[in-house]
Amino acid sequence: MLLMWAFIVGPAIFNFWFRKLVNAFELAGGVFHFIFFIVSIITLVVLAERSTPDFVFKTLTRGESGWNNPGVSFGLGLLTITYSVSGQQWYPCK
Repeated sequence: MLLMWAFIVGPAIFNFWFRKLVNAFELAGGVFHFIFFIVSIITLVVLAERSTPDFVFKTLTRGESGWNNPGVSFGLGLLTITYSVSGQQWYPCK
């Protein structure tokens, strides 16, 4: 609990006392996100192991995740994205 309070109080204090610096930090964060995204893509393209087009488009791999049932592994792979787009609504307690 104390760690959670520290993670909340730190940014709150920064936002109250250093308002003029927040825009600079947000701009720098946005620029760094863009730069590091491009660097990550370039790194993956240059260092990635290459597969033949025949393997990519004609080979179906199964059992790589350790689950024997294909339905279970398919469901686990889609679990995160289906939850975020399922329209789940959170209502406050009354």
